[in-house]
Amino acid sequence: TIVGDTEKDLMIVIESELDTYATHHAVSDFAFVVAIGSNIKNPDNITDFLAKKKALLICPDNDNGGEAMWKKWKKLYPDAYSYPAPLGKDIGESIEKGLRIRPWILQYKWDKTIDQELVDYALTYIDDRTVTRASYTKLEKEIFTGPYSPRAKTGTLQKGLTLMRQLITNYHQ
Repeated sequence: TIVGDTEKDLMIVIESELDTYATHHAVSDFAFVVAIGSNIKNPDNITDFLAKKKALLICPDNDNGGEAMWKKWKKLYPDAYSYPAPLGKDIGESIEKGLRIRPWILQYKWDKTIDQELVDYALTYIDDRTVTRASYTKLEKEIFTGPYSPRAKTGTLQKGLTLMRQLITNYHQ
């Protein structure tokens, strides 16, 4: 099952359809999601075609079946990236344990940034689709003056603000 706009650059592959719909709800503005229905299924022709053209994020379950699924997909698509849910057996259990899907997937998108500490800090503000100018202004103020700001004492505030503007802009695309 393919859910979402296949013109998006990021393709997320998940075993369960329910987890797929939950993930799509959180990230449909920058990714589409594919439910494969079982850890042993091979991709069909359309999924294969898309997987070869997109950034590919595989979210296997945290069990033996998920490990087998990851090995199969990695063999088929060497550039794929494994990104299992951080809590519980799968995305559904992770949600039950408090996982916020959007920041978790956004973390993958920003993993290669040059300033991971600042990105991690920003993700606490980007929890849903309601990022506004007011939340950016609040974040900007904390970067300048907040006692717990990761940049409060380093003198690299302009760099931090530039990165924050980029993250907020990318968030809305």
